[in-house]
Amino acid sequence: MDPLSVLQHSPLSLSEVSRRSGVSRNTLHLWLRGESQPSLATMDKIMLVLGHQLNVQAQRLSDADAATAARILANDLRPELATAAVEAWMQRFADWGDAAHPRTLLSRAAWASHPYGRPGALHFLPTNPVTVASSADASGQTWAFSGAFAQGNLQQAEAPEAKPHIPIPDTAHSTIIWCEDPATAAPSLPSHVRQTPQPVRGGTSLVPIGAHECAHASKQGALRFVSPTQLAIDILAEAHQPSLGGADA
Repeated sequence: MDPLSVLQHSPLSLSEVSRRSGVSRNTLHLWLRGESQPSLATMDKIMLVLGHQLNVQAQRLSDADAATAARILANDLRPELATAAVEAWMQRFADWGDAAHPRTLLSRAAWASHPYGRPGALHFLPTNPVTVASSADASGQTWAFSGAFAQGNLQQAEAPEAKPHIPIPDTAHSTIIWCEDPATAAPSLPSHVRQTPQPVRGGTSLVPIGAHECAHASKQGALRFVSPTQLAIDILAEAHQPSLGGADA
């Protein structure tokens, strides 16, 4: 339960909460009005009085806005797509010294966007990626290939104009299929496609679109592929997924 909600619904008066916790009424009022945020130590005192234990957990970052920011900085997306959250990532990349170095920028965006850890992602043992993509297509979703399957397609492109203007890493081992809702697509998969708790080498992951991952996707027949910049970000993300041989950092 949200700590602020605990305080809001407490049968104790603010005076009683203040007396028992040693936290001033003014601090409690400011928190209730959204004008300040108590420190963790202060919040823990308040929660104890209200019969709750504060439990703080760190969750691995998986922020689609980071990839959007990097793609804008790499001139792969229009600046008008920058929300306040995207602009915050653009500023972080500049402050960290990443924005001026394309490879570093994309690698940092891969670390922050972390598609393999995206909430709602579904992972499958090695199988034909087209079979998995067909489930998203059949449910009428926007979708596109990334990762190993898209990399292989890019390498087979013969026309010079089809080659990207940025270097694409040649280290992809797994395939990502970006789609709107993996949970809706999965039920139509054939029984031989087996799900796994973690992404595996050679496997395929259905990952929910968080922002503009499918923007500027290209089509080859019935197949769709993310832009080269998004592809580079997603391939570099393997380095931050332990089950794919990377480090979770």
